[in-house]
Amino acid sequence: MITEYVKAALKKATYKKLEDETWYAEIVGFEGVWANGHWFS
Repeated sequence: MITEYVKAALKKATYKKLEDETWYAEIVGFEGVWANGHWFS
């Protein structure tokens, strides 16, 4: 059940690459929930 909830929430997430080459993400409707970091490949 929690997995389905998280998957549904992630569909609402927005992502953007910042000028310093890090990424920022947030989930609209989840006040205070955000993350940032580097993408390593």
